[in-house]
Amino acid sequence: MILRMPTSTITFHLDAPPERVFDYIADIRNESEWSKDITSVQLIGDGPIGEGTEFDTVYRGFGAMHLVISEYQRAAHLAIDGDGPRIAMHFEMDLAPEGDGTSVTMFVDMKLRGAFKALAPMLKVGMPREMAKRPGQFRAALSGR
Repeated sequence: MILRMPTSTITFHLDAPPERVFDYIADIRNESEWSKDITSVQLIGDGPIGEGTEFDTVYRGFGAMHLVISEYQRAAHLAIDGDGPRIAMHFEMDLAPEGDGTSVTMFVDMKLRGAFKALAPMLKVGMPREMAKRPGQFRAALSGR
């Protein structure tokens, strides 16, 4: 039996310009404003956010994860790779102007490690539900800025 790892893709609209959406999501420190799952985030270094920027994070349930921005095309494309003892993650976001706002497509691919591999079937079901919350979470967070 081949164990498929969880992936999920979602496309939605936000009433904010692509630059604003991109800058907000690229700075992982903002994640605590919209996600209850991140318990700690620290920017490594003091340079501007861009390709190669690193963050040390801790997620409820998954523990520590080191994140690196691997692709950074401001207002168009962002990729982030995460690596931790329990999980490895690849995230991509594509943005395009749409009317007075932005069309956002997000993709997440997770590779569970060790004993956590047994959670793959549950995560495969839960990830689309979790991703479906993103539009509302981002709308609320961006409206407060």
